[in-house]
Amino acid sequence: MSHTPPNRVCMPHLGDELVWKIFAKANSKTVGRCRSTNQSWRYTLLTPSFVKEHYKQNKNREQSVIIGIGYYPANENSQWFERVDAQTGEHLDLNIPVAINNFGYYALIGSDHGNLCLRYSQDGLISRLLIWNPLTRMLAFASDEARKHSRYAVSIYAFGYLEDTIEYRIVHVYKRHYSDTKMSWTFYNSYKRNWTEQFKAKSRRLARNTL
Repeated sequence: MSHTPPNRVCMPHLGDELVWKIFAKANSKTVGRCRSTNQSWRYTLLTPSFVKEHYKQNKNREQSVIIGIGYYPANENSQWFERVDAQTGEHLDLNIPVAINNFGYYALIGSDHGNLCLRYSQDGLISRLLIWNPLTRMLAFASDEARKHSRYAVSIYAFGYLEDTIEYRIVHVYKRHYSDTKMSWTFYNSYKRNWTEQFKAKSRRLARNTL
């Protein structure tokens, strides 16, 4: 061991504005690790205003495309996904963070702001919804409303964030018979972590050239 005593060096003070700019351009993994450094940084890096700014600075980095292959929705067990880097074409791993046996399945509902919303079943019987960020590895779960309407004529999901917020919604639309003139809607609220709204709306027939 060295007998030389360590030297103490006074580090320059970094203002909050400079720290903000540095973290806003850092990748999500770095920001996540630095939240545990001290209480002040943890508070700053969790504010909605910082999350918005960080998203604007990093939204065009490390973009990837997820391609679904198979026979969904007729047979969810036969569907699988491939994740590809949008710039290089490199194939990336997309291993969902739940164990699924040979009878289980998972299906992609949608993606927004780097988060994926999936419907999955570990054994082919009980299904749930998973909201997952592959980069930060953060998870959230929601009950699967489609289980109640598995034999309905229409039962579909949609997922997305509200504009300029960190709040997302999961929309479930269903109707019992094809001849029904009204669709039933339910909404999952990420803040309340529950299915909070339900209403019916009349179906509209789209023209042939409608996209």
